Amino acid sequence: MRLEFSRRAEIDLENIEDYSVQTFGALVAHDYIASLIDCCNAFKSAPEMGTIFKLKRQTYYRFAKASHIIIYRKYPDRITIMRVLHQSQIINAKTLP
Repeated sequence: MRLEFSRRAEIDLENIEDYSVQTFGALVAHDYIASLIDCCNAFKSAPEMGTIFKLKRQTYYRFAKASHIIIYRKYPDRITIMRVLHQSQIINAKTLP
């Protein structure tokens, strides 16, 4: 099974990294982003790690990792990371494609 990131998820990770570098420094930011990506890679072998939820007639999974929520979809041949949102952000039709 392969892993892919939506464009919005890529932007989320870039924004998280920028904020983390400014707030905590480059080393901490790098380690944090790496831990988020490692978590995403774990979904390839255990796609049901997250909690299922439905929105807009679509099935998604969410998984909490530190201060962020990773939202992904499971397909027969891949896992697509849809968003990586801060835990304070609201998950609704506007935040998901």
